[in-house]
Parts: sequence; structure tokens; C-alpha cells
Amino acid sequence: MAVTYSLLGLAAALTGKLFGQLTTHPVAYLIVGNVCLVFALSMLGVFEIQLPGRWGQARPGTSERGMGTVLLMGASSGVIAAPCTVPVLGVLLTFVAQTRNVAFGFTLLLAFAFGLGTLLILLGTFTGLVTSLPKSGLWLKRMQRVFGILLILMAEFFLIQAGKNL
Repeated sequence: MAVTYSLLGLAAALTGKLFGQLTTHPVAYLIVGNVCLVFALSMLGVFEIQLPGRWGQARPGTSERGMGTVLLMGASSGVIAAPCTVPVLGVLLTFVAQTRNVAFGFTLLLAFAFGLGTLLILLGTFTGLVTSLPKSGLWLKRMQRVFGILLILMAEFFLIQAGKNL
């Protein structure tokens, strides 16, 4: 996540005004809306999204995954976490784009990513807490449906915004 957000900070600082123009362009809204829709349909069970076979497998003859796979999975988790952090992330990126300070943008977003990762680090440190979490079951399926519907509503919002800006 640190790599993903730090690179976003660099991109915002280097592109300045262009970054703001790209993120408010109707095509950006269309892309985000369609991505939300695809994930919503997956959550509702219309189809299943799976990683390519080799990404989730251990290296032959070992039980460990390669460093590249681990880095890719961590970096992509920053993208997965993005919908939860969009309001704060949007403000930070806009601020960094206005300052156009590359070092500041990189370190600000790096600190933001570390803050997001703190919960994961704590959970990994105190694995005993994981066993006290509720087991999956009917409640989890219901929550998955609720969040699938919420994602459809988010997709609708972004698609409406795209239509307004065309």
C-alpha cells in the first residue's frame, strides 16, 4: 500500500493541475463507475473474480511465494482499500497537486499508507484476536449482498456524474 499511495503522491505533485483535470474528466467517472459495477456484480454472485493461477500459488518445491508476488499483492491492496479512503485521499492528492512539491507529496502519501496499514500490522501482531472474530455464515452472505447493492449505488453515482459532465 505504501508503494501505491506514494506513487500516487508523486504523480499528483508532478502533474499539478493536470491531475485535477484528469480525475474530474467524464471518462474517469465512467471508468470508476464501471469498475464499481463489475465488483458489485461479483459480490452479488453473478460471476466470480479470480486471480490468475500463478499469482496465488507458492513457488514450485516450496511453501513460500516470491517477493514479486508479495509486492504486487500488497500494492494492489492499496487499490482495493481506495474506495474506503477516497474522500481523504482525494483531499490529500488535491493538496499535493497544488503544492507541486514532489518530496512532500511522496512522504505525505507514504505516511497516509502507513496509517492505513497500522490496523493490519496490529492484527498480524496479535493473531489471537483473529480467532475471536465471528465465523463466516449466513450473516456474511447478507453483508456481501448489502455491500454489493451499495457498490451498485456508488456506480450509479459515478455514471450520473459522468453524464452531467459530458
